[in-house]
Amino acid sequence: MNTKNHDSKDLDTILTIGDNFSHVPSFGDVLGASEVIDEDVTSTKFKIIIGEQTPAVPSLKEPPEVWVKTNRLLLLEFKEFAEGIDNALGIAANQVNHKGRRINERFFVHRLGKKPIDPFEIIVDPVIVERHGSLVTELEGCLSWPGRTIVAKRHLSITVSYWTIDGEYIENKKLDRFESQVFQHEIDHLEGVEENVQEPGSTFRRDNEKVGRNDLCPCGSLKKFKKCCGR
Repeated sequence: MNTKNHDSKDLDTILTIGDNFSHVPSFGDVLGASEVIDEDVTSTKFKIIIGEQTPAVPSLKEPPEVWVKTNRLLLLEFKEFAEGIDNALGIAANQVNHKGRRINERFFVHRLGKKPIDPFEIIVDPVIVERHGSLVTELEGCLSWPGRTIVAKRHLSITVSYWTIDGEYIENKKLDRFESQVFQHEIDHLEGVEENVQEPGSTFRRDNEKVGRNDLCPCGSLKKFKKCCGR
């Protein structure tokens, strides 16, 4: 799927939960994960590892504010690699080989928005501090599994803490639906959470009820869905 011509309203549709994978656009690391990754986007330094679950990544070997200085070049080159992949929303370090070895470090990059022209941000040593509201079943795409769909349980809202490439500590930042889902997907990679990978054309029955526009938002904000995550 090519999302370059989609506007924000169309992209909201991409996030909609559906019952049949063959009729629902995928979401996750890349919009349109059913497309085969073009080999031209890989470099001699970086290559996405295809068809493997991601192992858990250990803690950083240095304090985060020191680690980002020591590994600044790696972080910037990884970000540049991600920017070369059309429509990518996020990539965790341990999804990628660097010079022939899986990157075993606690960071990921994600796009600051839903549009292909939006820039990427580097997230180092992220922690989910709190999860808000009820779980919702989502369909997601993943660069590790091109052509397949991931079924995942996500909270519509989370609170996170992490470090930036400049050594700034971002504490207790509240994230809602879109950004929240991307963070949960990438942190699952870093934590080694096994993905529920489904083949094309598979079906499933969602176990969460459809949220009405006037219902309370499942994120726990106590606002109506239409004035919160349903906007």
